Amino acid sequence: MSLRPRAGSILNRGLPSPSESPISLHNRSPNPHGLSFGSSDTLGKRSPSNSSNSSKRGWAKRRRRISLAVWKRLSTRKKIILGGALVTAVALAVGLSVGLMQSNKAESTVAQKTTVWKPAIENTWQIQLNGPLTSMTAAAHNYDIDLFGNNQSTIRTLHSMNAKVICYFSAGTYEDWRPDAKAFANDSVGASLAAWAGENWLDVRSKSVRDVMAARIKTAADKGCDGVDPDNVDGYSYNNTGFPLTKQDAVNYMEFLAREARSNGLAIGLKNGAAIAAAVMHLMDWDINESCAVYNECDTYQPFIKAGRPVFHIEYVDGEVPVNLTTACNAPGTRGFSTILKHQSLDDWFLACPLTIS
Repeated sequence: MSLRPRAGSILNRGLPSPSESPISLHNRSPNPHGLSFGSSDTLGKRSPSNSSNSSKRGWAKRRRRISLAVWKRLSTRKKIILGGALVTAVALAVGLSVGLMQSNKAESTVAQKTTVWKPAIENTWQIQLNGPLTSMTAAAHNYDIDLFGNNQSTIRTLHSMNAKVICYFSAGTYEDWRPDAKAFANDSVGASLAAWAGENWLDVRSKSVRDVMAARIKTAADKGCDGVDPDNVDGYSYNNTGFPLTKQDAVNYMEFLAREARSNGLAIGLKNGAAIAAAVMHLMDWDINESCAVYNECDTYQPFIKAGRPVFHIEYVDGEVPVNLTTACNAPGTRGFSTILKHQSLDDWFLACPLTIS
């Protein structure tokens, strides 16, 4: 079971000088063809081609009169047909123009968001979820912080330290203290989590749930987060959620979350989810795992390392099975992991293991 914080708990060239008027600009240099635009001696004079221009205008008038005479001889039915065809052609032309503009705009937007941050295997990290970030002294590549508990100023400060920011939210449970808690449909909120007051399982198949999560991901992008950490997506592994959730439901849900993250220019990782790791790894930029040493499942996440995706690994010193630094750092299957030791409260305290890749 994931451990989370409780309630309460980022060409001036050629421009006129101030003393020059627009007219003096015209007279400042001659036109390369010998014409002096804006000089008074050329204004109002007839050019040799004026007579031919007059002839062309006369022919245009006669052509309009002929066209009008033809139009008058048409029957009302033919006029209606021709008029309708003209309106349709204009509408199609306008629609095509608007469509092309929207398509170009959409393509431009997608192009702007195709560059998504990708953490490296050697990245160090820190995670604090018990409220607003209280310490930025850790020399970590990445910080995992609560989406709602931290503001843009905190995220900007972390960026100024050249750190990347992962924003946490629970994607699989309802938390009654969150500001968007009322947005969930009643029938999408299931059984309560006995160990966590005010928290219930969510039906991850529900449109209501997905609408809320899409809004949360957009909030993360608006705040300046570099990626998102959606927690509790493994409801399928519990029998008392209130919904008949399956591993395929979780895979579908992670596919949805990944699409939303990408469309907002964000990276995304899997939280725990050993049973679906192989199915969604190609969509994820990392995995965050809790207590794989305790549950003897660290090898499950080695494919992430082999694929060049980091595994951010936590063991708890005060869990049901307390883990010390030696055990955490030398657990089977953790080679290449970015392992830290934490309190279950996920406060600012941590110890980091030396990275071992070779």
